[in-house]
Amino acid sequence: MKESLVYGIAGTVNRFVGILLVPLYTRLFSPADYGLLDLLTTSSALLSLLAGLQIESGLAREYYEAKAKGRERELVGTALITSCVSDLFWSIVAFIVFHFIIQGYAGLSNLHLAAILLSLIPSHFMSICLVLLRFQRRAGVFLFFSSGDILTSTLLTIYLVVYQHWGILGVLWGLCISKMIWASFMLLMLRQHLRLAWCRELAQRVLLYSVPLIPAVLTKWGQNYANRFIMAATFTLTDLGIYSLAVKIASGLALVDIAFRMAWDPYAIELMGEDGFEKRYARTFDFYLLGMFALSASVVLLGTPIVRIMTTQAYQDAGRLVGLIAVGLFWTSMDKFFALGNSVVRKTYWNLAGYFPGVLINLLALWMFGNRWGLFAAGMAYILGGVVSSNALLWVAQKNHYVPYRNRVVAFSLLLSVSYAVWTYLAEPIALQLISPGLWLLINGAIGAILILLLSWSIFSIKVIREWSLSTLSYLIGRYQRWSKRNY
Repeated sequence: MKESLVYGIAGTVNRFVGILLVPLYTRLFSPADYGLLDLLTTSSALLSLLAGLQIESGLAREYYEAKAKGRERELVGTALITSCVSDLFWSIVAFIVFHFIIQGYAGLSNLHLAAILLSLIPSHFMSICLVLLRFQRRAGVFLFFSSGDILTSTLLTIYLVVYQHWGILGVLWGLCISKMIWASFMLLMLRQHLRLAWCRELAQRVLLYSVPLIPAVLTKWGQNYANRFIMAATFTLTDLGIYSLAVKIASGLALVDIAFRMAWDPYAIELMGEDGFEKRYARTFDFYLLGMFALSASVVLLGTPIVRIMTTQAYQDAGRLVGLIAVGLFWTSMDKFFALGNSVVRKTYWNLAGYFPGVLINLLALWMFGNRWGLFAAGMAYILGGVVSSNALLWVAQKNHYVPYRNRVVAFSLLLSVSYAVWTYLAEPIALQLISPGLWLLINGAIGAILILLLSWSIFSIKVIREWSLSTLSYLIGRYQRWSKRNY
C-alpha cells in the first residue's frame, strides 16, 4: 500500500505542476500561442504513443518470467534497443510529414520539430527504467527520478521562457533537455541491471503482448485529445487556446480521481476474490458517484471565478467552458467501475468496444457542429463522448459479468450533471448583466446544492438507508461479540 501511494504521488505531481504553471503561461502567451503549444504537446504525445509500442507494458508482463530464468538484464536491454529502433523509424516518418504537410503552419520551424523528436528516445528510456524500478520495489528511487525530471523541466521552462524569451520553443526545449539529463542519469545508475544486447525471442514476446494494446490505448487517449486536431482545422488557434486552458483547469477534478484510485485499487483487487463482492462494488460506486457529482458541480459553479483569478482578460471565455469539461471528465472517470465485468472475466480487450464509440461520437459531433456553435460545441461533444463511452463500456462489461449498479440512479445523475453544466454555460452571461457576480454565485450555488440533495435522495432512499443501517449495526454487534469473547 505504501508503494502504491508513492507511485500515485509521482503520477499526480505532473498534473499538479501543469495547473500551477497556468498563471505563468497565460500571462506570457496569448490564447493563440497557448493553443499552438497545446497542439504541439498533443502531437508530441501522439507520436510518443505510436513510437513507444507500449513496450513498457510488454516488459512488465515478461519481467518475472525472465527473472526466473536469470534473463531480466537481457530483457531490459532488448526493450531499450527495440524502443530506440522504433523511435528512429517514427522520427523519420514525423520528419517527412512535417516537411511536406505541416512546415510553416503558424510559424512552426525545424527547431520545434527537433525538440519533439530529440525527446522521444530519452522519454521512452525513462519509461522503461521506471518500470524496472517498480518491479525492483524501489519506490523511493522511482519517486526521486520522476519528481526530479518534473522539477528540472519546470525550472528549465521558466528560465527559457521568462529570462531567455524563447516562447513556445522554451517549453519544448525545457522538456527535451530535462528528459535527456534524467534518462542519461538513470541509465548510468541502473547500468548493472541491464545488458545492451538484443534478443529476437525476447523482443517477440514483448511485442506480441504490447502491440495489441495500442488500439485500446490510442482510443482512450483519443477521447481526451484527438479533438485538438479537428479544432485546429475548424477553429482559430485562439479558440483552441481557450479550450485547452479550460481542460487544464478542469483536470483538477482528475487529481481527486487519481487519489481515489490510489486508495481503492489495492482494496478492489483484494475484494474481487471474495463471494458477493459485486454488491460491495455497487455500494462503493454509489458513494463515488455522489462525491464526484458534488465535486464536478463545484467546478461548474466556480469555473469563471477560478479563470479570473488565474489568468488574464484574454482567457475569460474559458470560465464557462470549464464546467462542460468537468462534467465530461466526471463521466469518463466512471470506467474504473463500469469496466469491472471485463476485468473479472479477464477480457479487458472488450474495453475497446466501450471507448471507441465515445471517441467517434465526440469527433463527429465536433466536426458537424463546431462551425455553428463554436466552443459550446466542443464542450458538449466532449460530454457526449464521455457519456457514450462510459455507458457503452457498462453495457459490454455487464454482459461479461453482472454487477448490480442501479441504472436509474446513473441515468438520473446523467440528467442532473449535464443539465447543470448547460444551464450554467447559457445562463451565466445573461445573469451577470442583470445581477452582481456574487449574487449569481449564491443563486447558482443554491441550485447546485439542490441537485446534490436530489441525487443523494435517489441514492440513499429510506429503504436503502434502513437496509444499510441494519447491516452496519449487525456488523458492529458481531465485531463486539467477537471482541468480548476474545477479551473475557
